[in-house]
Amino acid sequence: MVNLQSKLFTSLTADIDKYLTNSDLKPWKNSLRSNSYAEGFLALLSHKDINIIMTAQGYNTFNEWLFDVDNWSQKLLDPRNEYGKGAMVLYELWDVFRNNIMDAIRTARLHTNIPNRGGILAFVGGLSKCIVIEYLITSDYPRFTIIDVIDNPQSAFDFWGTISNAAMAAKNVLKEIISTGHKIILHRGILMHVDRRKDFQVFGPSVDTILLAEIQAQLFYENNLSKKRVLEIGCGNGLLSVSVAKYMVALNKIHSIDVNFHSIFCLYNNLSINITQHLLKKLDIYLTYGEFSNKFPNEKFDLIICNPPYIPNEPTVPEYLNKKVDYYQAVGGTELIAEILNNLDNLLSDDGELLLLVSNLSLDYTLNLIPYNYNYKLILENGHKVLFDVEAVLKKESWLNFLLTECDLIEENNLFYHNIYPILIKK
Repeated sequence: MVNLQSKLFTSLTADIDKYLTNSDLKPWKNSLRSNSYAEGFLALLSHKDINIIMTAQGYNTFNEWLFDVDNWSQKLLDPRNEYGKGAMVLYELWDVFRNNIMDAIRTARLHTNIPNRGGILAFVGGLSKCIVIEYLITSDYPRFTIIDVIDNPQSAFDFWGTISNAAMAAKNVLKEIISTGHKIILHRGILMHVDRRKDFQVFGPSVDTILLAEIQAQLFYENNLSKKRVLEIGCGNGLLSVSVAKYMVALNKIHSIDVNFHSIFCLYNNLSINITQHLLKKLDIYLTYGEFSNKFPNEKFDLIICNPPYIPNEPTVPEYLNKKVDYYQAVGGTELIAEILNNLDNLLSDDGELLLLVSNLSLDYTLNLIPYNYNYKLILENGHKVLFDVEAVLKKESWLNFLLTECDLIEENNLFYHNIYPILIKK
């Protein structure tokens, strides 16, 4: 987490022992352990001297250290060996990460039907790494093994592509993880579970959602900024709503709405996994199944979050989009973007903000709809390049061709990509 650790990591070099004292480490360690949204690997991976830091521990790269971290930790804790404060900093980062995983698995097992053995995709470093983890629950303390590390993941299910490049042992584990039908994502201390066998047509957590959750953390939680009334439009699996409920300290009301009933049920389960009953009782939480309109829920919010459909439809809408099928409604069209932006005065409080995610496919359209009395900021000026793997589009040749020729969808080596843009809008 950049803000929490910026002072520490300015001195994190091969000469760390020269700059740090035990008194420097204590408050940092306490902050890291008391804030479960803290993401220590982000500061480490973004540090300009990360190669020097890893070399000082005897490793060429962060990934190499991570694969051997259990052996490294055992050596570090052996009283016969001497290590400096730099090694202790890395140990704290790893220990917090490891404990978060074990706590999340234990809690999830109590509240939902995650299998005794499965896989977790842990996104760290501001989405610069996806750590593929195999876990096994045999006692109160789950065991887990790092199977792979995906650099700059472009999809939240990126280990589909990883299988072909993995070693044989890892390849077999990855296939077993996929075959369970359970999608489990870990991001900043929050574990999200989607059971593909029951959570029918529940979206995500997609890489879009995880990026938006990361932006939320950096904008609000790390800067101790909070909102009292929050609305998520199109909550899907619920990662963004769960994150707000868990980490926004001044929150007293959250309203989440989705057109898919299974999404609402999935969000309810994920709230149970991640939020204590004590906290849940303090919050007014409204989970609504239905379509959003500017007349519902008929109140104003301090923060609205939305990862809307942002894929433009073909100019002549084909028959399959006229059937009002929930799945096509959820991925295609830009009507929801227009509905929200055309009614900001009715939706936002005087100092309210809208955090919206769109694609380069519809960025110009979106910016042109923002009312003149509102300002906007592109959180990532050049966007974030991700895999375009929307099955509904890939199966419809005319739709795909329209996006390629008219909307700047990117094609590279028989794969498709686009750039996603988080936008913050306020008066």
